Amino acid sequence: MNTRTFKRLCCAFVCATLMTATASARDNHKHVPRFKLPPRNLILIVGDGMDDQQITIARNYLVGAFGEINLDRYPTRGAAQVLTYEEEAPHRVAYVADSANGASSLAAGIITSTGRLSTTVGDDADAVTIFELAKAAGYRTGVVTTSAVTDATPGAFVAHVAERACQGPADVAACGVDAKVNGGPGSIAEQIAAGNVDVVIGGGAAQFNQVVPGAGKTVLQLAMERGFQHVTTPAALEQVQGGRVLGLFSTSHMPVRLLGAAATRFTFDAANNPILPAPITCTNNPVYVNGSMPSLADMTDKAIEVLSKGNKRGFILVVESSSIDKQAHARNPCGHIGELEQLDEVAGLARDYAGDHLGTMVMVTADHGQSAQLLPETYFFTPPAGSPAFSSLGYVARVNTQDGAVMRVGYATSSGFLEEHTGVQVPVMVYRRIPFYLKPYVAQPELFFVMKEHLGLQ
Repeated sequence: MNTRTFKRLCCAFVCATLMTATASARDNHKHVPRFKLPPRNLILIVGDGMDDQQITIARNYLVGAFGEINLDRYPTRGAAQVLTYEEEAPHRVAYVADSANGASSLAAGIITSTGRLSTTVGDDADAVTIFELAKAAGYRTGVVTTSAVTDATPGAFVAHVAERACQGPADVAACGVDAKVNGGPGSIAEQIAAGNVDVVIGGGAAQFNQVVPGAGKTVLQLAMERGFQHVTTPAALEQVQGGRVLGLFSTSHMPVRLLGAAATRFTFDAANNPILPAPITCTNNPVYVNGSMPSLADMTDKAIEVLSKGNKRGFILVVESSSIDKQAHARNPCGHIGELEQLDEVAGLARDYAGDHLGTMVMVTADHGQSAQLLPETYFFTPPAGSPAFSSLGYVARVNTQDGAVMRVGYATSSGFLEEHTGVQVPVMVYRRIPFYLKPYVAQPELFFVMKEHLGLQ
């Protein structure tokens, strides 16, 4: 046998062996189970008005200065710059945001003006939201809030309006071109009823009890015709097994967890020295103690259960603790401490869920900053003779803490009936089991694209 013939025979043998092996592998492949990727889930937790001052004040009260809350256990942390445009000059920057444009940055990745919900400044165009992209890709969607479900933060994810006050069909003047009678998509409540969000839980029954012009029915009736189950009590919520859910537990915003006296202005003695307000201790709101009102964690737990049941694709859930902001506006430290506690409970619940579900990301952030400041109880500097010194020229509260100390909280952004937002950067915290990198400092609209990438949305 010559060399050429030997090479041909070897080549034929090798080819036959490879073909046999390939056929065998093809046959055996039918019996090898394929690895299935877990559903991709996203839980976005928004603390309305929650900046680092609010977190520190709450931590000091709830667990003491050396304690640790759930937010402290999130391994990936950064900060987001909140960006705003002026309505009258669409590309001139404003330095302080409201919930509407802050939430629109998260929901749609845009910079817009205060009051707008997922609509662009200048041309009033609808910006595509992450809910709309997720629905088109087969995901389930849901929103849970302690505010009315038609309030600004949830509204940015479920509706498009030029003015956040367009909450129900009765708000025709605020709705303008968005009103149904003017040929628009209708108020936020009407857009929820006509839309395809799976779970909507919070307060705001008043907007859903309004009659839709020309329909002869309330918004709630139209929502139920579209498949929503309407629940109004914790017991009814607990009984929900699946499907679309519209939970409305209060007429407007839900009550706060902790009660206590609001901050006051200093009074002065005859020598012009400030008289300090007495320290306060927060008390539990009876509606949560007796179980007549669901907590934010209760509502979130049920939303996750409903959205995940039999769901091989995944879900996106937005959870808002809204009255961190509302109680800071009202200069009520117990109010915003208790609402941050509610958010922190959800942060723990969501982190535990993500720990057990590989494809889940949890992001915690805020829409904007607020007014509350942690101030020294004792003035640091020696004042000139005859010039009494004290911390805070605005309103002040003194709160007893877990440390056995007194914490002074000041509010000095407004002399009017409500405090103002501030333009501070806001925290960003992320938990995901799959390795993940978050830039230490981002513009707020970038978070939309981070969430979009996690869900694999186009």
